[in-house]
Parts: sequence; C-alpha cells; structure tokens
Amino acid sequence: MHLKNWAVSYPNGVDAELSPMYDFVCTDRYFRQPTLALSVGGESAFERIGIAQLETLAARAAIATGRLRVVVRETIAKMNAAWPAVKARIPDDRLVQSIERTMARVPLMRGA
Repeated sequence: MHLKNWAVSYPNGVDAELSPMYDFVCTDRYFRQPTLALSVGGESAFERIGIAQLETLAARAAIATGRLRVVVRETIAKMNAAWPAVKARIPDDRLVQSIERTMARVPLMRGA
C-alpha cells in the first residue's frame, strides 16, 4: 500500500500540512545503493530515472507523451523553485545534503 502513504509536517509545531516530499531520500540516506520501491518505466535506480522512463510509463498507461513532457517540466520547475524554502525548514544538514546529492544525480531533476 506504499502509494497510499502521506507525509505531513508541522512547520509551526501545531498545524499540520502535507509535506512537499515523501519518501524521496529515505533509501539514499540509509542505503548505499538506493532504488525506488516501484519501478518507473522499467527502471528502479534513481540515477537512471529521466523523461524517457516516464514516457515508457506513459505509453504503457496510454497517456499522451506530449502532455507528459509539459507536466514533467512544470513539476520540475516548481520543485526547484520551492526547494530553497523547503530546505530552510529542514533542521538536519545531512538530510539536506543527501537530498541535494540525489537531485544532482537524477536526470529527471535536470529535465533530462
């Protein structure tokens, strides 16, 4: 039931809000060779997830790849724009470094 999991954060210590990321780096932080729990377009290694893998997934799901590319690029831009504010709320410097390493090595995060 992994896909039904939600993460919440308490930025002010009282009010809950949906976390901007869930299960993004847990394997990277604790395992030396992180993989996704579910494959994306037949790939489960972070460093090999790019638009091509999403296009494979879209084709299998009968989703238009042109629209997929637009949504992916918009989502990446929003994630990158939101990252500085999210980063500022994370008190664990090692976690921040882990997220940034993952973002740097995942082709999808660069729009590739």
